[in-house]
Amino acid sequence: MTSLKTMRRAVLRDRFPLVPTVRCRTVAKTRSSLRQALTERSLTWAVGIPFKQKVYAADVAMIFPVAGRGRPRRRHIPDVKSMTAQAMLEKAQRRTVSWCRGTKGRLSARFAAIRVRVADGPPQRIRDMGAQHLPGEEVWVIGEPRSTDERKYYLSNLPADTPLKQIAGAIKANRRISSSRRNLASTISRGAHGRACTGTR
Repeated sequence: MTSLKTMRRAVLRDRFPLVPTVRCRTVAKTRSSLRQALTERSLTWAVGIPFKQKVYAADVAMIFPVAGRGRPRRRHIPDVKSMTAQAMLEKAQRRTVSWCRGTKGRLSARFAAIRVRVADGPPQRIRDMGAQHLPGEEVWVIGEPRSTDERKYYLSNLPADTPLKQIAGAIKANRRISSSRRNLASTISRGAHGRACTGTR
């Protein structure tokens, strides 16, 4: 999997390979500029995010606030507050989805996914909340509860009509790639120690 630093450098140089979906691990420093650069180059992406990543409801509207006193307001603000990805998905319906077949049968997990506007627009003072990021691109926010009570969160710019199964497949592709690399490394290692190596005589 391409590192975050390498990916950003490649994107800024217009040298990123044309792959169906770009994927990144959950990184607290995942920059909105990277996601925006990928989108500008017509690349779809699925990235892990911290649970505290702020998002807006997909139908958020920009309004002029009514000034109680002083000068009239000159800038639009969102008509709703942003909230964390965790809070946004708290009451979302979860479904069990199977995205492919593994060596031990079908791979499946539970997911919840809804459309949101990610809070990565320009920062602006909003009422008494100080500087807040305005709504940016409309994307999917996805939650995946694990059996260990751990929860994973993701953003993806896949189209609004994308089935949940396809969204899950895009997110989980990293695991399949990592598993394939481990299997290949194991096979090479066995061959190096004089054991039977697949594909060789």
